[in-house]
Amino acid sequence: MAYDSDFDLFDEQRVEEADDTNEKKSSSSSSSSSSFSTDNKKNNPKKNNKKNKKKRKRAKNMRSSHERIKKWRESLQAELDLNDERRNNKEEGEKQGQGEKAGSSAQSCSVEDWMKNPVLPERVHRDFKRVFDPSLPLVKIAQFLPTAVAEVAMAEMSSSRLSWTVAEASTDKGKRSEGAGSTQHKYYVSDGRSGGSGIRSSSTSVSEAIIASILSLLPDQPGAFQVGKYTEGCFIEPHDDVGYKQIRRRTPSRSAHHHDAATTREGVLASTVHSTAVARHCRDVAVVLYFTKDWEKSMGGLFTDLHAGGVQHVPSFNSLVAFKVPRMHEVSKMFANRPRYSIFGWFYRPAPRRKRKKKKKKKKK
Repeated sequence: MAYDSDFDLFDEQRVEEADDTNEKKSSSSSSSSSSFSTDNKKNNPKKNNKKNKKKRKRAKNMRSSHERIKKWRESLQAELDLNDERRNNKEEGEKQGQGEKAGSSAQSCSVEDWMKNPVLPERVHRDFKRVFDPSLPLVKIAQFLPTAVAEVAMAEMSSSRLSWTVAEASTDKGKRSEGAGSTQHKYYVSDGRSGGSGIRSSSTSVSEAIIASILSLLPDQPGAFQVGKYTEGCFIEPHDDVGYKQIRRRTPSRSAHHHDAATTREGVLASTVHSTAVARHCRDVAVVLYFTKDWEKSMGGLFTDLHAGGVQHVPSFNSLVAFKVPRMHEVSKMFANRPRYSIFGWFYRPAPRRKRKKKKKKKKK
């Protein structure tokens, strides 16, 4: 077969051109397909939703974990704060207990130990000094004694260990002009000395130890106190407590001024004093300490403050009432068929000198 060279050359050129065009098409088609695939990936909602769901789920899990950690931290902090509060309360309680123990050894010791050293807390001494404040004419102190001591004292008073004598206007000793028997009254008194086998320390009854503790409130002033008992029908009419008593003064000896150990916070020791002449004293501060539980107004025997317009004070167990003399008051009539116990008395101060009336000389005629 004869070949036409021009024809063959044309065919070869055409084939090469066709190959070039095919290559261009293939390259263009491949690029277009790749761009289509990327666009398809971007614009595919199903795949995007799955990814978004995963992201949202991951974010939700992270938020929940953060919330759990936050709650755990809050609970842990609350527990730590609670522990700190408990520890602080415990420390405050221990400090308060130590302070009460330092103020009064009777709070943490037995009644026998307190009787050997009948010391009152500092708060009692501080509150009692308010009786000299004219803006507070009547002072009331709750929980005056350690509760155990007050309980034993009430038991001692209600037993047959104390001997009682009736006190009436007709039995009062002293001059009427000085307050003795000037007011109608009736009640029973005792010196507080126990005649039985009650709790005693150094031959001292509980009542005597309590009287000694009351005397320590004003150590520089003499005092006279006794145990009182009100039964049905007992009373005291209105009066101002003005009264006088002959008391032997006690002054420090010369040797006491040369020894620092001779004086204490309570005053001059008994071993460093000597007695002088008897002097006239007047009542300065009146004190009543109650030892009856569950008392009601209808039972009577109420302290009525006439100076304050007739205010009535119901006796409260282990509470003390003090006021400056003179002060008008009364004790209402008793209606209860059970006794009401107390320790009462007065602190004294030197009475002012009375002016003597000059006798007029008769003129001689």
